[in-house]
Amino acid sequence: MFRWLVRLFYRKKVRRIENMSRALKAIGAGELRDAGALIQESRPTEFLEDLQLYHFVRGRFHLELLEFEAAECHLHAAFALGFRRPALYLSLGLAKARLRRLGEAHELLELARRHATEDEERQVIDALLRLIGEVRTGRARQQLEGLAAEAGARVLGRRGRPADWKKADWQKLLERGVFPEDAPAEPTDEMIALMGCWLVEHHRGAWEFGLEPADLAVRVQDVAFSPLHLIRSVRTGALSRAELDTLPMSASAPRFYEEA
Repeated sequence: MFRWLVRLFYRKKVRRIENMSRALKAIGAGELRDAGALIQESRPTEFLEDLQLYHFVRGRFHLELLEFEAAECHLHAAFALGFRRPALYLSLGLAKARLRRLGEAHELLELARRHATEDEERQVIDALLRLIGEVRTGRARQQLEGLAAEAGARVLGRRGRPADWKKADWQKLLERGVFPEDAPAEPTDEMIALMGCWLVEHHRGAWEFGLEPADLAVRVQDVAFSPLHLIRSVRTGALSRAELDTLPMSASAPRFYEEA
């Protein structure tokens, strides 16, 4: 009886590991629906190393879906359970960077580079470290203000800096640059930059940077607001244009825990 149970547990473990391997390949190929099904099917219950692998693959899955909070949770779980691989450091570092935790991201990416064994992996890590370094130099801020200035030249008919625009200018820019009637399905980098610059100027906010414009937030009175999330909230009716002037706490972040 005991030997039969051992063989049963072993077969289940091998099948889970095989499924996790297949899920990683599916993630790499962009076949996220297949990957999700394999991950769900292979959730382990008996073996610690299986749990490590499960949370790592699940974290990678959420990372590909741009669900960074969920990715961070699962990758942290893998780390807490003892998973120590360059791929984990890289994945968790990327999630942290997209969540604007650049100090933690830098530490994890340095760990990933120290233990990386493949040149291609090192190149990816170096590129991410360079992007983080651009925040320190002020280049990221200049690029955002450049995007906003281009929008200002098009909408207002004159070049200028966000700090120089008056209230009437901002009304036109929000109306025609951020919330136009023919807006694309997803907010553009320019829209995000304009909304962020408006938060900085109108609410005396301070930038918080990630790796991409979609990651940006502006800290207003000690609370971080995502320009991308604000634009989406206004579009869906979850937030009114008038509420942009008051910035209720409910507008500070997407719902994460309610949807978990």
